[in-house]
Amino acid sequence: MSILFYIFTIAALMRELLVLKNPKKYHDQAKCFHTKKFDDLTDTQKISAGLLFFYLLWILVGLFTSHWLPFLFLFLLWLVPVRWVWLRWTRSLTVFFVLLFILINRYHLHIDLWRWVTA
Repeated sequence: MSILFYIFTIAALMRELLVLKNPKKYHDQAKCFHTKKFDDLTDTQKISAGLLFFYLLWILVGLFTSHWLPFLFLFLLWLVPVRWVWLRWTRSLTVFFVLLFILINRYHLHIDLWRWVTA
């Protein structure tokens, strides 16, 4: 079951790469989510909104794993409003490296984050 969780981590990494490639597109899309009602969105925007909701749900589930600290950081980044394109790019770059750390730590480093925080 945990392998499915970390497969979604790879999908989230790919999404962040897309945001890094074209931050203006995703910034405009996020502004559209805030200004329009859900019924006024196009089908593509509705699918994107549903995937973003699933992404947030995945972050919340990640708070109950052994990697709760990076997921807490991702959740706090999710709460920060992004008003400029350069800030969206910077946040996406940060999220990319946090997700990469989660994957590498799970399968290679095996750093015990709880012991590291409480030491």
